[in-house]
Amino acid sequence: MGDIKTETYPEAETEARREAALQRMFATPHKPHKASKGKRVESRAK
Repeated sequence: MGDIKTETYPEAETEARREAALQRMFATPHKPHKASKGKRVESRAK
């Protein structure tokens, strides 16, 4: 690919990347956690 070095982007590109990431986040539907099938077993202190 190329030399690995610290990536620096112009301010405009940073802003564009931030906006694109936010758009992807908001476009993705929320996946709620499903309730566990079994009962949760509480640990007993001995």
